Amino acid sequence: MRLEFSARRRSGFLNGSDIYFKQLQRDHRVVATAKTDAEGKFTMKIPDDGEFALVASAHREVPDNIELYFWIVPAKQHTDLTNENLTSATGDSLLHVTGKDKSSDPSVTEATLQADLNKIKTAHADVFAAIANPPVHI
Repeated sequence: MRLEFSARRRSGFLNGSDIYFKQLQRDHRVVATAKTDAEGKFTMKIPDDGEFALVASAHREVPDNIELYFWIVPAKQHTDLTNENLTSATGDSLLHVTGKDKSSDPSVTEATLQADLNKIKTAHADVFAAIANPPVHI
């Protein structure tokens, strides 16, 4: 069960927004940044020339988990970041993902999944041997 849970979290990461945001941070130039106030409001100056996207992320700690939120929306005079325009929603987002951002986990890697599987195989070697070499009945 733990291996399945970890695999789902890895799949959520690979099919979610976080992987794209890491790439955006590496490959694109930031034009402006802002932090929200206590009510979640912010103001930022966007250049007049060109088309720009508002790229934002947030996280919220809940019991036993950290929920992640991602937005990539066209930069407009006024923009509300809501559940309807998250990258995982079907709204005005410029990126639509199928992964579960709220449960994705970038720390779960192929190597950690393989290590967990190897522990299971070692602990239950007799079961795996029986599956690989089933008895032949005539």
